[in-house]
Amino acid sequence: MPPTEAVLEGTWELVKASDPGGANKIVLEINDQGRVTSVTNFVGGTSFRQNNATGQTTLAGLDILIQTSTNLKFEAVFNDEITEAVGTQFTEFTLFGVTTTIDEGEATLKRI
Repeated sequence: MPPTEAVLEGTWELVKASDPGGANKIVLEINDQGRVTSVTNFVGGTSFRQNNATGQTTLAGLDILIQTSTNLKFEAVFNDEITEAVGTQFTEFTLFGVTTTIDEGEATLKRI
């Protein structure tokens, strides 16, 4: 039986509320097991794709948590159709055993 997170399989776009045009967005690829397999960062007209990115998603009801090896963390709540989630984007990293979390503000995750 597939995990609950399997419904997330596909391509997702994460855009901060402070950047409604999406010039600086993140595109996530999620496999049929609900795991992040690639992360592409768009900054202006330049993109940086990390095909070896790893990460996990946790789906509990309509609550979602995404954490990736690229220091992205996203906590949100999906709509009933599980096509869009609104929440908070964070940058999170651990250095010398100390975890630092930076609140990047409100963001929206949409299936594309």
